[in-house]
Amino acid sequence: MDNPKYSHSIGDCVIYAFPLATRRLSGNVDQVLVHIHEEIKDQFYFGQKISISGEMRTYRGIGKDDKRHLFLYIIPYAIDVNSEFLGEDEDSGSIEGEIQWIMPLRKTPRGRTIVDFGLKSNRLSGRYDTIPCIAWEKNANDISLLKPGDKLKVRGRLQSREYVKKFENGEAEVRTAYEFSVFEAEGRENGFNQ
Repeated sequence: MDNPKYSHSIGDCVIYAFPLATRRLSGNVDQVLVHIHEEIKDQFYFGQKISISGEMRTYRGIGKDDKRHLFLYIIPYAIDVNSEFLGEDEDSGSIEGEIQWIMPLRKTPRGRTIVDFGLKSNRLSGRYDTIPCIAWEKNANDISLLKPGDKLKVRGRLQSREYVKKFENGEAEVRTAYEFSVFEAEGRENGFNQ
């Protein structure tokens, strides 16, 4: 993790943020943004190993390219800074909600079937977040049969991945996508369970 840096303020509440990195079995590293209150920011430092339990949220904001992007972040409920934490990196979670939008099935350059979709996750406050999700192979095929409004429960991990956005004028730009990668899916109304 990096040292927390000022992010924004909401009234008198000052929010700091830091990227938390987790290494996948493949060796790739995912980075997820964590938002914390100013009062606890000095408890964290670069390179520290921590464990976080919390809630996934999203917001639309301006990126480094001065364009609007969807940002995915964690609001922690609990943070363990135990110095004896020696386990392997783990990034896992679950979301239960309803489909907001769903893209058609497609194939990756390596021939894997995938589907991108947004899953509406309600907050206790009554607001909601639409979490961008991606599902693979059998899960992708099952989820692609759903429509907006259908209920779905998924388990997986938050991931970040770089991709190249190609424009009609021939230019290309490297971008980072933040999404929830689905390992298991259960469609409550549609009877499938993976």
